[in-house]
Amino acid sequence: MPCQGEDRRIPLDYAVIKGRGHVMKELLVASPDSAEEVSARGETCLHLAVKDHQFEAFKLLLDNLKYDLLNRGYPRKHFQDPSNEQSSREQTRDDGPRSNVKKLQDFFKYNKTKDPPGKVRDTLLVIAILIATATYQAGFNPPGGLWQDTYWPDDNNINSTSHDGIVVVPPRHLAGQSVMATRGPVLYALFLVFNSLGFFVSLHAINFLTIGFPLQSELQVSLFALAVTYMIVMMCTIPCMDILYLFFIVVLVFPVLLPLIIVTLRNYHKKPRIFLSRFINWTAT
Repeated sequence: MPCQGEDRRIPLDYAVIKGRGHVMKELLVASPDSAEEVSARGETCLHLAVKDHQFEAFKLLLDNLKYDLLNRGYPRKHFQDPSNEQSSREQTRDDGPRSNVKKLQDFFKYNKTKDPPGKVRDTLLVIAILIATATYQAGFNPPGGLWQDTYWPDDNNINSTSHDGIVVVPPRHLAGQSVMATRGPVLYALFLVFNSLGFFVSLHAINFLTIGFPLQSELQVSLFALAVTYMIVMMCTIPCMDILYLFFIVVLVFPVLLPLIIVTLRNYHKKPRIFLSRFINWTAT
């Protein structure tokens, strides 16, 4: 419960009376339920906004109330003006699937006003840990598994098997090397590059999201040891020198290019994607 002062008023009440919109936003983020608190005179924040002629504060509280009602599962139609019911029905019919997709995106997208930064950081940290775990496990156990035996015969002593008249010569390999890399080097190279990108980016995200945490030095040492372990395992499972050189390039070049790639992606997402919006409109018609 928020701290209360004179007449059981809370900090949000005083921010409404003074018309401090930015303070109201911070208080609503910290305590969303504070908008429902009632003072000793039976007044809510909405009453105070009307009483003190704070139109902007009233509008902000109304938007906050509407967002809460929508999040609690009330259909949007419950808040429509009956006089606009027919026009709203026609608009919904015209929008079709695009309208439903837009509503779904608006419901799940990140909201700076309502989503607390701490909760967002925790969610991102969980996602980064899951990605790091999945990519780390995929590196240890690649598709097709690992060879369990060593087969490296001389040129004059190559074993071959016949299947339907076709002579099959097993590839040379060492125990612990990737089966996929031996039989399909190109596909394994693609798998190795993108799996490594996902792994190292997730480690970067974990390190970034835990800045200021206790035992920060110990955590960074652990992440570094995890990255080194991943690289050693990859080098042991790669049978082809060409793929090994490609992996070295990714490991050495990608950390240098990562900040530039992140800045480029952020600038791209900030720009209006006109082509994508036109494509969505075309597919919806």
